[in-house]
Amino acid sequence: MDCLLIVIVQHGYLVIFGIALAEAVGLPLPASLAWMAGGAAAASGVLRAPIVFLLATTALLLGDSISYFLGRYRGWALLGFLCKVSVNPESCILRSAEMFYKRGKTTLLIAKFIPGINTMASPLAGSMRMRFEQFLWLDLT
Repeated sequence: MDCLLIVIVQHGYLVIFGIALAEAVGLPLPASLAWMAGGAAAASGVLRAPIVFLLATTALLLGDSISYFLGRYRGWALLGFLCKVSVNPESCILRSAEMFYKRGKTTLLIAKFIPGINTMASPLAGSMRMRFEQFLWLDLT
């Protein structure tokens, strides 16, 4: 955490945006740690809290939108690729799709809190042809 805080103090907003964006498109980076470090930097006066919040939110929406459109145009092939890192790739796709079918839009509301589903929710919404405006609203909520 100390190393991350030093990098954030040196490069500030760019690091927070980059880590949040990378995590949103599925890379295994600790975005929550970057946000905490950004909050610590804001509390110490190095960064401004409203800008940190705005950049993190923008990066998440941008990353999720990229995943949504990739899911819309690449569909199940993208989901298969994302599930390759899973312990059981076949059940990963089926479990994620089943959760989305059962709970539909609610999945997007809770996806940020469930590891694995977080990465799959945006491309699933795209591959299942959810309207983009609806996806964006639920993702922001």
